[in-house]
Amino acid sequence: MMKWRYFSVFSFFLISIFGNTEISFGAHIFSDVLDSSAYAESIEYAASHHLVEGYAHGTFRPNTRINRAEFVKILENIDPTKLGTELCPEHTNTFLDVASNQWFAPLVCNAKQKGYIDGYPDGTFHGERPLSFVEAAKTLVKFFHLEEHQGGEWYAPFAKALSEKNAIPPSVLKFDHFLTRAEVIEMVYRLRENVEGKESSFFDSEKNILTKDIQKREVYLPILMFHHVLDVPKNDPDQTYYKLSISLKKLEEFLQFFQNNGVETLTFSDLDLILKKKKILPKKSVMLTFDDGYGNNFENAFPLLEKYKMKGNFAIITGKPGTDPWYMNWGEIQQLSESGHEICSHTDQHQDLQKLSKANIATEFEKSKNILEGQLGKEILCIVYPGGKYDSRVKRIAKEKGYEFGRTTDNGAVQKFIDKFVLKTFRIFPNTATSSLKNWFADANYK
Repeated sequence: MMKWRYFSVFSFFLISIFGNTEISFGAHIFSDVLDSSAYAESIEYAASHHLVEGYAHGTFRPNTRINRAEFVKILENIDPTKLGTELCPEHTNTFLDVASNQWFAPLVCNAKQKGYIDGYPDGTFHGERPLSFVEAAKTLVKFFHLEEHQGGEWYAPFAKALSEKNAIPPSVLKFDHFLTRAEVIEMVYRLRENVEGKESSFFDSEKNILTKDIQKREVYLPILMFHHVLDVPKNDPDQTYYKLSISLKKLEEFLQFFQNNGVETLTFSDLDLILKKKKILPKKSVMLTFDDGYGNNFENAFPLLEKYKMKGNFAIITGKPGTDPWYMNWGEIQQLSESGHEICSHTDQHQDLQKLSKANIATEFEKSKNILEGQLGKEILCIVYPGGKYDSRVKRIAKEKGYEFGRTTDNGAVQKFIDKFVLKTFRIFPNTATSSLKNWFADANYK
């Protein structure tokens, strides 16, 4: 009930500002707002519910800058609660530069009493000034009672709060950006309707910048692929076994390198939070994935990860635990999960997915996910394709079955999160030099 009450009041404001001629809803509501316009959805939504009216000649002027007084008018009409005329008597000037006979005087008085605006330090308001993003961010966070994070510049807590709510329009990439009518309506619409999934700008608190949505960017994130963690002789008759191994000494050198250089290890759950803007991607980060679920992963890799307080991602072939002693059992897998490590699916039978029918691919994905979630009591986000074999069918079915990520064996570290089912990796061999790690990160300042 509250949501619709807010929008009906919002409608009154927009009608009073943009005119009183009722429009008819159609594909092109305003002549200057096409279906392909960046903010057509929010404007169209408001118009389809008779919430907005345009100017003469059927225009909306979406790119016209909005000023501070108009912004307060929007918020006061969203929440028209008055705190009592005694707080804002007719002839009281709330701000030094706001005369009692100005149209917005009672509005800014009421807004100040509610505590979501406070004007400038010199006691002025300057309602005629264009509204900057940081000013709007502070006001919106206070108005909608969003969580304020601590740290950084004065505006950082407000920018971060809006970023987490997906409420920064993608056209806003500077803190001093002056907002347009369309951008303000878009921000209010996203906050009131809890809109998710739309392209937005992202506040990077480490770099203190507004940047493109991480899902639209190319991100340097090395994902390292391990198999056996075991000392296998170089002259072992089974060369495949040797080539899929890394010694305990070598793995510990890797972990020491990460520790000495401040490299944070991430899980797929971390990555999910990052893409949802609930966590910041660390400047130096890496993902460690261990394929197949061998028993030596628990015996050797797990203690080292715990020693250095780092996290791994373990891809389990669900047909193996309890049937093959070469692999971890369910108790060991449970212990990994309870210790903060991620468990991924590596399917049920580790077959070449490209050779399977769509029905059999679906069975492999669904069965393994259900088994893991039943054993662990946690949602399984990641699928690791057996042998790295995948195609468009495999990706589509993985998404349909509820996975969020698909890791390939494609070589590389530049991830494009616009497609989360083709994550690249670096395969680790027994002769992979620890010194080569310096070449696998974007920042050259490594020891």
